[in-house]
Amino acid sequence: MAQLLLPFPESPLRHKNPEAEEPVEQMPAVIERTLSPEPRQDRDTYIARLTTRQVLLENT
Repeated sequence: MAQLLLPFPESPLRHKNPEAEEPVEQMPAVIERTLSPEPRQDRDTYIARLTTRQVLLENT
């Protein structure tokens, strides 16, 4: 049986308050960071930390 697809019925609440009395506050275009980003580690430091962590995990 083929079913006829009908659009969703109109919500009764949709037209209850078409225009809000108070303006909606807009989000700021740019969110400012309060903390400065940490400088990126170089690759050798990163690999050394991973190796140390792996050794510590294997020894526990």
